[in-house]
Amino acid sequence: MTVAYTIDNNLYIADSKGQNIQITHEPKGVVCGQSVHRNEFGISKGTFWSPKGNLLAFYRMDERMVADYPFVDIDTRIATVKPGKYPMAGMTSHEVTIGIYNVATGKTIYLNAGNPKDRYFTNIAWSPDEKTLYYIELNRDQNHSQLFSYNVESGNKEKMLIEESSPKYVEPQHPILFLKGDNTKFIYQSQRDGFNHLYLYNIDGKLIKQLTKGNWLVKDILGFDAKGDNIYISSTEASPLETQTYKVNLKTGKRTRITPAAGTHTNTAFGFRENM
Repeated sequence: MTVAYTIDNNLYIADSKGQNIQITHEPKGVVCGQSVHRNEFGISKGTFWSPKGNLLAFYRMDERMVADYPFVDIDTRIATVKPGKYPMAGMTSHEVTIGIYNVATGKTIYLNAGNPKDRYFTNIAWSPDEKTLYYIELNRDQNHSQLFSYNVESGNKEKMLIEESSPKYVEPQHPILFLKGDNTKFIYQSQRDGFNHLYLYNIDGKLIKQLTKGNWLVKDILGFDAKGDNIYISSTEASPLETQTYKVNLKTGKRTRITPAAGTHTNTAFGFRENM
């Protein structure tokens, strides 16, 4: 088993032989392998292993051009001021790129995303065959998003698959999810109709069907059944005050409620738990 970790803003891996390998060698002000963009748009981490563990995608954030902001550290007995990088509205933002480290060769490439450099890069996902990396690019005004595919060997952009825009804002929160046992179709989550719902696409960017619809939210995808014919979700369909679990058939879109009791239900490793 290979594990990725960071020390002093640089990225390392510890392999199955117990070797610790430094992946990046960046100066102060450049952060690798950690979450970026202030943890917005569903971002909660900075490393993304490929399905078989052969490749490691990671964020590289250069914030040397960002002005310092005086943060207050309240952990000290007497609060102290510590400067940190914070891109204020209208001021220069940090620049993010995405690297891909090859465990076998020890080499790293960076995706050729081009300009402008102050975009948001979110919702990173791997293809099951590890040949393609997908992520959503969002402009700084946060009203235009594009799902792109990139070749992981060359780092070149392959195709724009899905594009969304709004006079107000778009808010991508979830990476695409490939169907179980099918490398040609994936589920895309969007709030394009005012509620977060599931859409089935193929890898050419063609919409096959909208899987869920209504004045309620899909809150989470819980997984597939053994054959991959159905997907389990948690949603507010029963009531905005409840979280119920449903089974959705991928061919027909038919939903079957799994949790009978009222209240909030949470998925666990051993099934569903009722929180009343």
